[in-house]
Amino acid sequence: MSERPLDLVSGGRFVVPSADLAARIARGRVPRMTIELYRFAYSCYARKVQAALELARVPFTIVDVPYLDRDVMTKVAPGYPMVPVLRHGSDVITGSREILEALVQREPAIAALVPEGREAVVWAYHDFADSTLETPMFQAATPGIRARFATHNERLFFTFIKERRWGAGCVERWARERDELLESARTMLAPTRASLRRHAFVAGDAPTLADASLYGHVAMLAYADRALVAALGEEIVAFTARMQALGVAPPA
Repeated sequence: MSERPLDLVSGGRFVVPSADLAARIARGRVPRMTIELYRFAYSCYARKVQAALELARVPFTIVDVPYLDRDVMTKVAPGYPMVPVLRHGSDVITGSREILEALVQREPAIAALVPEGREAVVWAYHDFADSTLETPMFQAATPGIRARFATHNERLFFTFIKERRWGAGCVERWARERDELLESARTMLAPTRASLRRHAFVAGDAPTLADASLYGHVAMLAYADRALVAALGEEIVAFTARMQALGVAPPA
């Protein structure tokens, strides 16, 4: 088969299968490889990948990584301590967009979440969610996420990581500014809410990777505090329920 290197992890190579192999997988003539998703339960990026797998009904196993003990990550992806990481058979893929791109190539049911002729719309929305929308969403969620850690050391390290980038006292500041942050996110989601008033999902009447991306951020916010989701608008609340009705897991 033809091969194209996509991602390097400690000398390993992720290989995208040819169209012929993808077709054979779809027909069940090639055994399905084990898929493991390494995540933090609150990570919007991990929840996005998880939602895509669940929408496509692709079997996989979740591995929750302890926040202060990432030894499991050194065994799977040496030198890469972040999540999500996906192990697909003997291959390891890092980075949430790279994971989805790889799954689109490998798994026909995931490829169906990027309908032919709609690639630009789906990926553009995905990238909007993971950049512009992500900032107010994660800032609004951060105080609640910190509060859910079981130990002082976890909360301390989580705060330290955030303050390294956003400055001392950022978590407390975001707690004070929560309503303004949620209103910012709601404003950014105005076109999305308009679409959801006409269609069941972001890009039409069937779910795509755009929906998985939006759901990842909503799940992160709900992990912090389920009541916060209502501030985004009734359309987002209804969208979340539709996704869960399709088998996408609610926040932990």
